[in-house]
Amino acid sequence: MTDDRPTPDADQHFTVLHPRERELVEDLVKQLSLNGTRDGVVAIEEGIERLEELWQAIDRFPSVYEAQRLGSRYRNFATLIEKFAHINPYVTEAYLPTRAVLGRGYAMAKFNFCRLLGVVVEEFLQDEPDVDDLMERVDDVMRESVCTIIGEDLLMSITSDERLEEDVRKLAVSAIAGLWEEREVGAMRGFFHVLTSIWRAKASMTINYGTLGGVAELFCLARGGCDEEFLSYFGREDVGADERAALLEFMFNATYEELEVMRRYMHEHGVKALGAEDVAKIFNVPLTRLHRTTHRPEDIFFTFRERQIMASHRRVRNLPGPKKTAEEYVMVYLLRRQLEGRDSVDPATDEQDGLPAGWSMRGLRPITH
Repeated sequence: MTDDRPTPDADQHFTVLHPRERELVEDLVKQLSLNGTRDGVVAIEEGIERLEELWQAIDRFPSVYEAQRLGSRYRNFATLIEKFAHINPYVTEAYLPTRAVLGRGYAMAKFNFCRLLGVVVEEFLQDEPDVDDLMERVDDVMRESVCTIIGEDLLMSITSDERLEEDVRKLAVSAIAGLWEEREVGAMRGFFHVLTSIWRAKASMTINYGTLGGVAELFCLARGGCDEEFLSYFGREDVGADERAALLEFMFNATYEELEVMRRYMHEHGVKALGAEDVAKIFNVPLTRLHRTTHRPEDIFFTFRERQIMASHRRVRNLPGPKKTAEEYVMVYLLRRQLEGRDSVDPATDEQDGLPAGWSMRGLRPITH
């Protein structure tokens, strides 16, 4: 067998904890030990052990970069790219490499481990003076874990979108291979930073609705540290109607259809601006049911999934409204830019663009044969 993978860095090795996670775990264990809280330490140690065992099971399956031959049949990384760049989206799971299927489960297990860290802080470290800082750090690693899963979903959606250029779809497969191979959150150079920054900025704002124009919310995203790449993409002069609609969905945590209901209500009742109480009344739900914030990772999951499912439905049925989420529009833009050569890959700058040291972006390097 031969290995078709791009050449990795010499000192690269897989670890279940990336640098930021490892530092957080070490600090938590240290404080728990000082407090004599053995239960919390054991929970963390057992969680790490389970992740390691799960990864060992995954690593027994062939690398997605590995060439294999059985009788007259032959496959390698190039054939994998070709397959997924032309696959029917309804049968994608039937053709996923086993390593990718199990890796998806690993990603959810990693998210649950990050949630465990939050439970440990809440149960055993509530009286610590730096508890707020600890919870903020836990939220950060949970958010990164969620964004990794979302990033995989976005890439899979792009690979099966026949309306996109073939080169874009193939580059998306090349990128996602990094996640399939080693769950590398840095498999896409730069985009992971964009994704985490926009959700971190979203977590700092509360939606007030108003005129539903999104101007105030856009300023809140900018003040919250949202990546300029995201803001400039949607702020360009030639932004399309579907792209703008996707941005409004993102900013208001509401689907295009829900926003249309709100607009009709404003028109029919002569209302120029909506408050949260008005929106709750329109949809006949308690105020607490409105997703006005995305502080919790669960909020990220829910609001993204809802928008993604509705976008897919519109695309299939050719209905009005955005056919992609705001995040997917930006990802397609970044992939196209990579193909144009404006994002050169320089190993010496891996730690820039928000990627921690040791996280490879090799999955985005085009494979030539």
